[in-house]
Order: sequence, then C-alpha cells, then structure tokens
Amino acid sequence: ILDNFTNQDTITELNSAVDDNANIILEYKLNQTFNPHNYTISINNGLNWSATNYINFSSGLLNNRRAFNSSLGKLSDGTITFCFSFYETAELRIKGIYLSKFINNSWTTYQTVDSTGVWGFIFSPTANKEMIVFSDSNGNKTDLFFRTSTDLGNTWSAKQILLSTQNSKSRPRVVKNDNGEIYVYYEEKLPTSFANFYQTEIFYIKSTDGGNNWSAPVRVTNY
Repeated sequence: ILDNFTNQDTITELNSAVDDNANIILEYKLNQTFNPHNYTISINNGLNWSATNYINFSSGLLNNRRAFNSSLGKLSDGTITFCFSFYETAELRIKGIYLSKFINNSWTTYQTVDSTGVWGFIFSPTANKEMIVFSDSNGNKTDLFFRTSTDLGNTWSAKQILLSTQNSKSRPRVVKNDNGEIYVYYEEKLPTSFANFYQTEIFYIKSTDGGNNWSAPVRVTNY
C-alpha cells in the first residue's frame, strides 16, 4: 500500500517516470480541484517507497495546488519533468503549458512552454534533444502540436503542427521503446450517426527516425 484514501476520494491524475538511475517517481492528485499533486519515490524497483510529499514549484495565485492536466516526462540528461496547466478558479481553467524540473530532490519554479496549449508531454526523441507534444485549438477543433529544445528545456522552438485531421484530438502520451521507435498515443473524438453525439477512441502515430517523420494514424480502440 502506497497511500490510503477515504471512501469519498478518487485519483483524478496519475503519472509515473523513471530516471537514468532507475529511480521511480509516482505522482497523483486526488479529486478536489485545489488539492496538491503528491509524489513518492522508489530507489529499488518499487519494493520500497519514500514518504509521500507534494510537488511545490511556486506560491501565489498560480501555485502547485492549481496544477491540472499533468504529466511526468524525462529530459535527455535524465532529469524528470512535471508538465501541467493551471486552474484559476474551480470553474475557469487557464490554458497554457508549464514546466517544473526535479533537480536535487526539489522542484524548480515553473516556466512557460506554451501560452495556449494543454495536455503537454515531454520526452527525448534523440540525444541532446527534447520534444513536447500537446493539443491546441486549430480553427473549430483541436489538433496535436509540438515544440523542440536543444538546451534541456530551457528554451523552445516555435510551435508546429504534429497531426491535423478533421476531428478534435487531445491527451497525447508518448512511449519510446528500446529500438528508438516513438509512439504518440492520443484520444480523438469521432462523430456518430446521432447528431452532436461523439465517441472517443485511442489512436497512435509512430516515428522511427527520432520524430522527423510520422506514420499515418492507427486506431487502437473500438467503442
């Protein structure tokens, strides 16, 4: 057991990442909007875990308790990153993608990566190169975009479209296997035979050359 919750609690966000020293970071947020993001660390492949702490990257209005749409990623030097957007109030969400790094067992003050995107996910497609994939509005729908960095995420390139189709896409997540193949999984809203009703399905696109070229979308789920 890593943590105990009350019967009323549910986990609304759950992420994990492994650094180059095989340390596992598990991060989660409970149901209440302004609860913090908790994290715990294992240094022995999950056999034992540290005491639960919370990610603390800022104070003031935009603080650690207002983060949502989060993910954990890893830079090319092994640094774990926490990527997120903000709540301003329980009803209003501030678009934008922000980044905090886990350095020397603490989280850095957040930096802005993109001012309008959401659901950012950071990974390293090749040595000394970072890439962030996210969704953003594009006309009357949302598409997948990306930015790249060659200085460990301190500065980022201009925004570019990664994938644009006729349907809205969101929640990208990235997997890179030991052969260097990169898979970007995402959700897409598909129209149904009923007007104004949609179903959400999971697709992926694949790159075998470090993110320079991508396959056509492949559908993973049905209903």
